[in-house]
Amino acid sequence: MVGLKSGDVVAKIDGKIVKTPQELTSYTKQHLGEEVVLEIERCENRVTCHLSPITLTPRKEYPKDQGPMGIAISNLEERKYPWWKAPFLGTLEAFRLSGLMFLAVGDILVKLVTFQPITTEVAGPLGIVQVTGEAVKFGVMAVLQLIGLLSLNLAVVNILPFPALDGGRLLFVGIEAATGKKIKPRWERWTHQVGMAILLALIILVTINDLLRILRR
Repeated sequence: MVGLKSGDVVAKIDGKIVKTPQELTSYTKQHLGEEVVLEIERCENRVTCHLSPITLTPRKEYPKDQGPMGIAISNLEERKYPWWKAPFLGTLEAFRLSGLMFLAVGDILVKLVTFQPITTEVAGPLGIVQVTGEAVKFGVMAVLQLIGLLSLNLAVVNILPFPALDGGRLLFVGIEAATGKKIKPRWERWTHQVGMAILLALIILVTINDLLRILRR
């Protein structure tokens, strides 16, 4: 695509902030054959970056292995560091991603409670398979990073204080320690059963959402 270079970051499209590659591809597919303005952040080096607008027209007809803009869009970036720095920086990155995941899970829970749409933010088994297919295109390192992110995400979700999760069990232990009274086993068992039913229902809904999202493409 004329005007775009490898490593460019799409900050906005038609004045709207772009947070994920999915938001960008979804918007362009809704405006096929129409001019759209991308606000691109381009870094000439690690220090100097600047924003520049680029006008383009997403194609109405394009090959199956390409998108409307004819470019590969990803939020993955490869950086290489000396071997002695890698463990330290990797640990920092793991903590950073953990914090982002806690914030993302909290945001999703708020949207669930307030009945706000979260269609582009949650992926189930089908969504994970689709994302894995995209990661394969970028090589082994991208797949390994995805596996690490999925493992980290499962760990974050599992410690949430929700029935049927390990975090839910810890919550009961904490209540017993604070009150000095043991919760009746049948009450705890019933609570975990309800929690499991809710989780299974959410998995089914998310899988249906994944299927509908794939069919709309």
